[in-house]
Amino acid sequence: MMTLGRFQTPEEAHLVRIYLADLGIESWVLDENVIQWFWHYSNALGGVRLSVANDDMEEAEEGYAEYLAARKLDPPTETTIRFWPLVIILFLLTGAPMLVFGRRASDAGNEP
Repeated sequence: MMTLGRFQTPEEAHLVRIYLADLGIESWVLDENVIQWFWHYSNALGGVRLSVANDDMEEAEEGYAEYLAARKLDPPTETTIRFWPLVIILFLLTGAPMLVFGRRASDAGNEP
């Protein structure tokens, strides 16, 4: 199986899957349930994937291009996921600043 495309929502992937099914190309929507439960992780996980069999990949790419042309959409572009905001947020939320700043404050209260 090869990935034909990645989508933000399962609905978008199913629209393309149905279009390909009309052309006689079998395809599968993967990671649909994960994105429905944890929609805010869609970009980090790479979204919902639409996969087709290796033998049908060329026909599926042509069908996908026809679908985009029929809906007058531009092909999706790859976006770079930036992890530094997530790292900063996790650093602040995990109590890591207590390791740096909180030690002296807690030790000061224990001295006689």
